[in-house]
Amino acid sequence: MDMEWKQRCRHDSDYGHLSDDDLICCYRERNDNLALSELYRRYNHMIRAVGHHYYLLRAGDEDLLQEGRLGFFKAVKGYELHRSAPFSAFAKRCVRCQYISAIKTANRQKHRPLNSSVSLHAMVHLQDSDVTFMDILADEESAKAVDNMIRQEEYEICRAFLQEALSDVEHEAVLHYLNGKSYEEIAQAMGGRSVKSVDNALQRAKNTIRTGIKKRGDITLKMLRQYFHRLLCFEDV
Repeated sequence: MDMEWKQRCRHDSDYGHLSDDDLICCYRERNDNLALSELYRRYNHMIRAVGHHYYLLRAGDEDLLQEGRLGFFKAVKGYELHRSAPFSAFAKRCVRCQYISAIKTANRQKHRPLNSSVSLHAMVHLQDSDVTFMDILADEESAKAVDNMIRQEEYEICRAFLQEALSDVEHEAVLHYLNGKSYEEIAQAMGGRSVKSVDNALQRAKNTIRTGIKKRGDITLKMLRQYFHRLLCFEDV
């Protein structure tokens, strides 16, 4: 173990000044949970932000977040120190892969064949009438179509609101932020802006969105979350 970084790991107050590579060394060589906690603290926002792109069937936000944390832990265990790619990029890739893997597993369970088959034309006895499974499925398809129309309408409402309320700079900064980028990464992606200007743009956007939700009766926080989720799925930011 290199004596220089070993000395730097000696005091708890020094953890915030260590590099990612040093913290990984502390954890691997000494099983130092404080070093691991510092890494989680640094990348907690990234884990949550990447998770906004995905969802798990029948699973809550906490279940999804656990998958992201597992992916991050795998990154800590598997990262090759002193490689050309920074740990931040490797960790983000591992977290995203873990989310995708969890979703694929959930989907496989969803589509698992039933142990017994039932005819779609079999009668189902309801309180007022007898219908077939095919009738019920047709009703479900109609309900899905209506639901999709409502979601599209809500998307357009959010798009028009944000287009009017936010400047191009504020809107771009928000997308980068929700994509899990740090202020430094956002500043670089936006043409070398200062971190302070990025922070100002995000604060303005947050205040504008909060005020808009309070004033308008046709927009909710849930609608905006779904809007950004859909937008980020098709935007390379």
